[in-house]
Amino acid sequence: MSQFVKRWFAVGTAAAIALFGLGPASAAEAAGLSSTATDAATYLNDHLPKAKDGFDKVYQAVLGLASTESCDYSSAARTLESTLESLTSSYVKSSGAKAAKAAIAADALGADPTDFAGLDLISVITDSLDADGLVGGANGFAQALAIIALSRDDADVPTKMVTTLLGYQAADGGFAFATGIDPDPDTTAVAILALHAVGGHATEVSAATDWASANQADDGSWAAVYDGTEFSPVDSTGLLGSAVDAVGGSSGKALTWLEGEQLSSGAFSNTRNGTTADLMATSEAMYLLTGNTLLTATLDLGACPFPLPASTSSCNGVWVVVYREADDVSVGCATSYETGYDALASAGFVAGLDDSGFLNRINGYPAVLDTTWTNWWGYYHAAPNADGTWGDWTAYEVGASDSRPVKGDAELWNYGPNTWGETPSVQSPPNGYTKVVTPKVSGKRKVGKKLTAVRGSWEPTPTRYTYRWYRNGNSIKGATSKTYKLKKADKGKRITVKVTASGDGLQTVSLISAKTAKIRHR
Repeated sequence: MSQFVKRWFAVGTAAAIALFGLGPASAAEAAGLSSTATDAATYLNDHLPKAKDGFDKVYQAVLGLASTESCDYSSAARTLESTLESLTSSYVKSSGAKAAKAAIAADALGADPTDFAGLDLISVITDSLDADGLVGGANGFAQALAIIALSRDDADVPTKMVTTLLGYQAADGGFAFATGIDPDPDTTAVAILALHAVGGHATEVSAATDWASANQADDGSWAAVYDGTEFSPVDSTGLLGSAVDAVGGSSGKALTWLEGEQLSSGAFSNTRNGTTADLMATSEAMYLLTGNTLLTATLDLGACPFPLPASTSSCNGVWVVVYREADDVSVGCATSYETGYDALASAGFVAGLDDSGFLNRINGYPAVLDTTWTNWWGYYHAAPNADGTWGDWTAYEVGASDSRPVKGDAELWNYGPNTWGETPSVQSPPNGYTKVVTPKVSGKRKVGKKLTAVRGSWEPTPTRYTYRWYRNGNSIKGATSKTYKLKKADKGKRITVKVTASGDGLQTVSLISAKTAKIRHR
C-alpha cells in the first residue's frame, strides 16, 4: 500500500469535517500567505506536473507547495506525493544525490524518508559516500543537498561530508558547483543552509552571505551566469534570498524584484522580464515568497484532513460516505462506479446481500439484522455546488444495482430508521469542529523520560479524549494514556501520539502528532 493511501486512511473521520462542510477546509490553520505567494501557489495547484514530466519537476512542485505550510493545498500535494512515490525507485537507484532530493521531498510531506517507495533513502545517501565523504553525484550542490536531507531527518551528518562541502567554497566566500569554476548563487544558497543545519560554521556562513551581498544585482536579483549566458534569475533569487534571510542576513530588494516578475497567471518565467510561465521557476520563487527554505518547507499531510472535493481533482470518480448510528463516518473514493454496488466495492467497502440481492450489511454491520425493518441501510446521492459545498442528499428511487452514480458526485449509505423518499437525518450529521488542533508531543526524547500528549483547545469542546502512542508508526501495546514513559525499545525510533476527540452531538475525530526526533539513550 502506498504512503498516500496509508496516510489517507490514517486521517480517519477527520476527513468528514471537510467533506460535509462542517468546519475549516483544513485541520491546520493556513499560513498567512501574501497575495503574491497565494497566486503562485494557486498556479502550482492548478498545473501539477505528471509522471511523464519527470522526477525533478515533481520534486520542485512538492517543495513549492510545501513552502505554503497550508492544508489548503493538501489535495494537490497528495497527488504529487503519489506521483513522486511512483517515480522514486527508478529515479534514485543507488545515487546518493538523487536520494537526497527524494528524501527532502518525502520529509516535506510528512512521510518517512527511511521508508519511502520501498527505499531507505537516508541509507542510500550514506552508503554512497566515498572515503572523503563525497556523496554519489560529485558536485557542490549535490553535497549540500545530501547534508540538508540528513539534517531534516535528524540523522547523523558525518564530519567528512561537511569537510568535503567546504572544499567547494572559494576564497571570496561563495560556493561553486564544481572545483575550479566560479561560485554561483544556487550552490551558495544550499551550502549556506547545509552549514546552518549542522552548526558550528558561523565564519563560513558569514563569508557566504557576504559573497551574496557583493554579487547581488542593483535591482535585488541574483542569477547564475555560465559562458556569458544568464540562467533563471527567479530560481536563483528565490533560493539565495531565502537562505540569506534564514541565517539572519538580509536579502535586501530581492523580494521586491521577485514580486515584480510575477505574471498575471501567478506563475514566474525562467527568464528576466519573461512572459512564459515556468513551473520550476514558480516553485523556487515560493521559498522567498513564503519565508521558507529547503530546510523548513513542510506540509505534513498526516495533519491535514482530506479536503472537500470541490471538483474531481481530489477524487477522480465518486465519493462514497458510509454513516452508522454510533457517530461513525467512513469515506472512500470510488474510481469504478457503473452501479452503486460497484462504487461501494471500489471505495473499499464490503456489501452483504440477502438472498434477494438486497443490501443488508456494509463491512459486516449490523452484526444482528433488524428483521422488523425498523432500521436499514438508506441510499442517497448528492452533487457538489459550484462553490465547492454539497447540495442536499437525495434518496435514490432505485436500488444500488440499478443506480448510475455520476463522476464528481457523492454516494451516501446511512444506517437508521426507514426514510425512503425523505431527507435522511444524516443530512445534519454530528457537528464538526470550528477549531481542531493537531496534537504535539512534549518532553525529553530520552529513554526513561516521560512524554506528554498536548491536545490543545478544540471548539466546540469535546467531552472525551482518548490516546494511542505509536513507535515508528506501529501501535505500542498498552500505551493509551495521556503520558508515555520511553523504554529501551524506543531508542533510535520516532514516537507519535493519536488523540481522538468525541462528545455528545460531536463527531469522533482522530488526529496524529508529528513524529518526534529519534529517541536517544539516557
